[in-house]
Amino acid sequence: MHGIKRERLSEEARRNKKLRDRARIRNYKTLNAMVLVRRDKRDYSEDAFRLSTKLLDLNPEYYTIWNYRREIFLNGLFQDPGDAAKGETAVSNDMIPAILERELKFLIVLLKRFPKCYWIWNHRMWCLENNPKPKLNNELAIVNKILSLDSRNFHGWHYRRYIIGLIESSNGSKSSTNSGINASGTELSLSEFNYTTELINLNFSNFSALHNRSKLIIKIFKKTNLDNQYKEAVLKTNPEFENKLEFLTKELDYFKNAIYTDPDDQSVWLYLRWLLCSNDLLNLSMDDNDNNNDNNNSNNNNNKLKIIKLLLLQIKDINELNDLEKSDDINSLDNKWCLKIIIEIQMTLFDKFIDLLKTNDTNNSDYLTSLITNFNQNLTTLIQIDPLRSNRYLDLQRIYNKRFETL
Repeated sequence: MHGIKRERLSEEARRNKKLRDRARIRNYKTLNAMVLVRRDKRDYSEDAFRLSTKLLDLNPEYYTIWNYRREIFLNGLFQDPGDAAKGETAVSNDMIPAILERELKFLIVLLKRFPKCYWIWNHRMWCLENNPKPKLNNELAIVNKILSLDSRNFHGWHYRRYIIGLIESSNGSKSSTNSGINASGTELSLSEFNYTTELINLNFSNFSALHNRSKLIIKIFKKTNLDNQYKEAVLKTNPEFENKLEFLTKELDYFKNAIYTDPDDQSVWLYLRWLLCSNDLLNLSMDDNDNNNDNNNSNNNNNKLKIIKLLLLQIKDINELNDLEKSDDINSLDNKWCLKIIIEIQMTLFDKFIDLLKTNDTNNSDYLTSLITNFNQNLTTLIQIDPLRSNRYLDLQRIYNKRFETL
């Protein structure tokens, strides 16, 4: 699995391994029973805490013990001795940061061995949420290191977005000095965007980086629409965010080399589908009123016409790539990813711009008929070369041809 060669053991080595495993299993069962008994007795002592540490070191997927460990923190380790004697649950903020810093160090040891264990990452977030003085700059440095070891670790990416969110929240509150972070929201968003560019330049198949990029693009554009000061700060370092449609064009050019390098890599195709067909960026581009036109409706129509032109150009480019792939294929088969994205773009044109395509304003009234014909041809081809999804393609033909009857 994942390039790790399976080790073949001799009969004697296999017997010895079974004996060792038997001893480990006995120890694990004994330890597990001890911890569960203490949990049933609501034992929140340091001894119970140490036993839970040993058990989680053996099995970090044991979410019941993580929950018990958090109960120990809240009802035992976080209490002042005087409060504990009275049976009260008052928390001392002075002692919590040091306790949780030790816990974070324990979690780092586990993450080195189990970097994709949900429960470790969840518990790490719980530690930060319950720490009145979290060291967020340390957390960002840690997740940088983790992603440098495995840039596709989606747990790391999710945690990174979580940390950035905490930093942005702390910068907007009086407690921001506790985080050790001085970066503004503008700097954070742009540095994160540029970070995705760095990782994509190293490996354009990094789906996690592409996903994070899509979230950041919308976040930055929405904020520039609402805050002129933020927009000015963004444009100083990233002028590509000046105009949404121009940004979309540049982004498509940036990834064009990737689809020509490996046309069967689905990660880039999925990102291109988001760029060209999702409501997120297209709706922002259609509503982009950056020029000084008093007639917003006319301006929006102009933007829509530009988007139509851009989408038609993408269909042309992807068709050219498909022709190259077809000529290289031993059976002269179409590339299914090329056809899939063409289908998605065509559906976007039908769903969002059908009225403009029917008018003479676009000079594409004749093109609409050929577009519909090509749409059906592509679906028919996909039914043949991608039979596992044939019912989906048949369903799309049925739905859209029914709509075409009313044109």
